[in-house]
Amino acid sequence: MEKTREKLDAVIVVIGEALMDLIVGDDRQVLASPGGGPFNTARAMGRLGSDVWLLSRISMDPFGKMLRKVLKKDGVRLVMEERIENPSALAVVEVEEHRYANYWFHLENTAAFDIDDPAVLDPYRDEITAMHIGTLGLIVEPMASTIERIVRNRNPDVLLMVDPNCRPPMTKEPYVYRSRLWQIFPVTDVLQVSEKDLDFIIPKTYQPIEALFDLGVKVVLLTEGADGTTVYMPDYQFQVPGVDVEVIDTIGAGDIFGGAFLSWWTSRGLTRADLGTRELLERGVAAATLAAAFSCERSGAFPPKLRTMQKSDLWKD
Repeated sequence: MEKTREKLDAVIVVIGEALMDLIVGDDRQVLASPGGGPFNTARAMGRLGSDVWLLSRISMDPFGKMLRKVLKKDGVRLVMEERIENPSALAVVEVEEHRYANYWFHLENTAAFDIDDPAVLDPYRDEITAMHIGTLGLIVEPMASTIERIVRNRNPDVLLMVDPNCRPPMTKEPYVYRSRLWQIFPVTDVLQVSEKDLDFIIPKTYQPIEALFDLGVKVVLLTEGADGTTVYMPDYQFQVPGVDVEVIDTIGAGDIFGGAFLSWWTSRGLTRADLGTRELLERGVAAATLAAAFSCERSGAFPPKLRTMQKSDLWKD
């Protein structure tokens, strides 16, 4: 990070990887699409009008230039602007018959995870009101250990949302990965997980939701695809239904869901203290579900813009 940068005035900081999705079609054509869970999440927030910064490293190669161009267009600013020579990380993506995606990652010696300074956000500690972490950034070093130290030492008023978006084939040391999550969960306000995530994070002998609350998580959002999302609080739970759309693919839908939820929440001046209000949670999750559904109507991760969301009563105050 440049020593003389202007003071950060971001509300939300997303920490994690930016990479390129290489989507392989049945016709052997390959579509290069900017992606990575945190990248998609930050884009969703930027397109929805949030003041959002992405803490990631981006290569100076052609893919890196594409990533930067997309971020700039969507209103996402980089905490670390320095370009590095390591190549961009890649994800080879295959879309199955039911429109779900499979991923194969090429990450070794790439630019995305080269963050090893846990003090990188210290000068901006008082400006950050919310933080989002997840996906490969919680697996690949040195970024994974750096994220753990950042979130555990953040300002306690900062709302922390975590989307593990687990990648078992890329998790060479599952015990280390689970231990890292269990260190983060005590300071986690909102945890977004799928059933597959739960199966990987929590041993099957446990009641997974109860275990998450025992570890310190405040709110659990269990995403269930077209069936919607179940919201769990320690004392109650409720279901937010899905939105019926014509699905092209589900690439990035979960990332956009998380970004839209945090954007909706913070844009209304809501904080950690408001997470106990069921009505607010229900409205925020419903708005996030709609944003993710809009993305599923197009190929690749494509978050809706604010003007699109404002046409729905779900986004209105």
